[in-house]
Amino acid sequence: MTIQCSVTVSPMKQHGSVQEKKYWSNNEIDSGYAARISVHSYNGEAARSVRYLPGIANLAKRSLISLAISKELQDEQWTQPVGRFAGYGIYDYSLFRDLKLETIADPEYTMAIAPRLGVPSLEEQRKQRLGSKTDPLYKSLITVLGNKNSQDVWHIVTAERNNCYCFLTMDFRLIRNIHAQAKNKIVKSLKTKVMTPEEFGRKFSIVPFSPRLYSYHNASYPVVHGTNWEKLKRQKHKKIT
Repeated sequence: MTIQCSVTVSPMKQHGSVQEKKYWSNNEIDSGYAARISVHSYNGEAARSVRYLPGIANLAKRSLISLAISKELQDEQWTQPVGRFAGYGIYDYSLFRDLKLETIADPEYTMAIAPRLGVPSLEEQRKQRLGSKTDPLYKSLITVLGNKNSQDVWHIVTAERNNCYCFLTMDFRLIRNIHAQAKNKIVKSLKTKVMTPEEFGRKFSIVPFSPRLYSYHNASYPVVHGTNWEKLKRQKHKKIT
């Protein structure tokens, strides 16, 4: 079973500084320590899907399923902050760090990096590639899901053309859009499913696993077990000036 995966290597744990107050004699002192802190909480749709990622990663490591990534998905990663996929620190923890994803070939994919020669940005090149697509399924799905979802539509078409079981994503807006159009004949004709990790896990009876337990894997920092990063988001890398 091949699965095109857009949740690749997002870190579950990120190390940072825990601030606290200490007292020396009658003086209050700002103090703290470095620690590994969980990104996600127990609740919410993202948290529910994250709970199934350990099982999915384990199935892939045991070669029971095959996770794949397309050239266009890789292209999107190059224009995103690197910490979103691999973390910024060497002690950040990602379930997919040691897992190699199969790359889906795309003969139509081309890109160039030469801004000084007037070459368009990667984002503009992506728009041009998508605008030149002639695949009839792509054009049909665009009319259903909307032109704003052109990148996601192409990911779905790529998965469909390569006989993937599903396109695995945590883009919940896309999932809701697909569910809303479930009765549309074009969406119904798709053999490839568009699923969240939670939907995939429930489909195949994967046991959900609290990501907090992974805080202790290869931990070289103290672990803060009972809290999360502010707003349940990975922290941006602080530049040294």
